[in-house]
Amino acid sequence: MGWSKSEKNQIMKPILISLAPNNFSDDVGLSLKTLCQPGVWSKGEDIINLEEKFVKYLKLPYVFSFNSGRSALMTGLRALNFPKGSEVITQAFSCVAIPNSIKFAGLIPVFADINKSDFNLDIEDLKHKITKKTKAVIIQNLFGIPDDIKKILNLAKKYNLVVIEDCAQCMGAKIDNQLAGTFGKFSFFSFGRDKVISSTFGGLLATKDPKFASALKTEYDNLEFPALSWTFRQLLHPILFSLAVPTYFSGQIGKYSIGKGLVYLMQQLNLLDLPVKKPEKKGFNISDYPKKLPNALAILALNQLDKLNKFNKKRKEIAQYYYSEFKSIKNVRTVSFNKRYDPIFLRFPVLVSNPSQLRQFARQWKIILGNWYDSVIAPLGSDIKRSGYSMGSCPQAELKSKSVLNLPTHPKMSIEDAKRVIKVLKKYYEFYGKRN
Repeated sequence: MGWSKSEKNQIMKPILISLAPNNFSDDVGLSLKTLCQPGVWSKGEDIINLEEKFVKYLKLPYVFSFNSGRSALMTGLRALNFPKGSEVITQAFSCVAIPNSIKFAGLIPVFADINKSDFNLDIEDLKHKITKKTKAVIIQNLFGIPDDIKKILNLAKKYNLVVIEDCAQCMGAKIDNQLAGTFGKFSFFSFGRDKVISSTFGGLLATKDPKFASALKTEYDNLEFPALSWTFRQLLHPILFSLAVPTYFSGQIGKYSIGKGLVYLMQQLNLLDLPVKKPEKKGFNISDYPKKLPNALAILALNQLDKLNKFNKKRKEIAQYYYSEFKSIKNVRTVSFNKRYDPIFLRFPVLVSNPSQLRQFARQWKIILGNWYDSVIAPLGSDIKRSGYSMGSCPQAELKSKSVLNLPTHPKMSIEDAKRVIKVLKKYYEFYGKRN
């Protein structure tokens, strides 16, 4: 392959795009401490503290915490009290949790295409998808790159539509120096295991509308906390992955290593939850949602929130380095974004000709690259038809799902790690360029 002997013999630390990428030793220690205090798992003052911190951070008066972003979206849609069967437009090239939440709120998901230049909503296609039944539009700000919210707000005003901001991937991003999540009727956030800040699961909804907040509180007060067994599994997650990640490529036997074997064993023992479970992929709701945020996960989220600016600064630095390097790699296409925006780059998305082959190549050098979103409705294996998507309706989303690849930008990364990622990509094209 043209690799030097020293490179082949080099012992490298794993570079993984997911698997608790935000968790440092203090987060693991806090998880362990909280795990040993079951009395604080459900109700507690940390929930209130987290909500109050977000009120100050977003400068929005009403904030409600949930056990996931999908719980927040589902409850928010129900509180809007649209007529049953009303349509909500969202973009293709998305997670199945979005259309599922729309459906579980008694509404119909309608998919609009994405832009050629980035992964956000195509305004022109959005116009074509609006009907008399359309009541709302969800904008997703994928990979931490803000959508053109002001154009969407103007269009929504013309058609009397509610604008909902999905900030699961863009907490801290700005448009014209204003935080994403402060423009629409309401915004929702996720604290999932590989989101901007992480408490394994968790979410939040914010709004400035007092009438909507009142309706939302009625819905919210009827929710329960998750089962203690569910909370236990989420607390265990950072601890287990602090053991699995360093050994993810060690002691390889067949397709398993020490780290992968540990993850597999914990899943078989039902000690780890998948971010999207099999019934959800098939379009069915599960009893985990919607629920309130348990106090135990609020404790973890508070610790992560204190690091938000530091995390995002690191992500931007890594992204800037990638941009500078890709000027010399002709085989890789990067996305553009409006200069008025301040993206945070939760991940760095690129378009390549054979992403699965490149991901496999990188694994040889202990680098796992990301596959958001290798299906027009992710994750791969989701029931696209049941989600409400019709193949052929969003050609750009379908095209990009076949060529998208994500590079890591998470706060555990260093510039040296990013250099290693770029070096592997260059080696890949050097090798396959010669073969072709």
